[in-house]
Amino acid sequence: MKDDLTKISVSQVVGLKPGDIHWVLTVPAIWNDSAKHFMRLAAEQAGMSSDKLTLALEPEAASLYCRHLPVQREGESSLSSFRVGKKYLVLDAGG
Repeated sequence: MKDDLTKISVSQVVGLKPGDIHWVLTVPAIWNDSAKHFMRLAAEQAGMSSDKLTLALEPEAASLYCRHLPVQREGESSLSSFRVGKKYLVLDAGG
C-alpha cells in the first residue's frame, strides 16, 4: 500500500520525491504502548523512515479534520470553517 501511494503521488506531483513524504499513521486510542511500538516497527519494515513517521491517535486526527472541515448551517448556501471561539465535540464510539 505504501509503495502504491508513493508511486501515484510522485507521478502526480511535479518534483515530489519519496523522501519528501511524511507519513502519519492513525492508531486506536485504546492501544497500549506495546501495540503502538509494533505498528511503528511494521511501518519501518514497510520502508517508512522513522524520522518521516508519526503515529497519531484516531480521535486526535478526527478532531483536526473536523476543525478544518467546512461546515454549513441550515438555510445557508455558503460553506465556512468554524469561527474563533466556537466549540465542537468528537465522540470516539469505538469499533
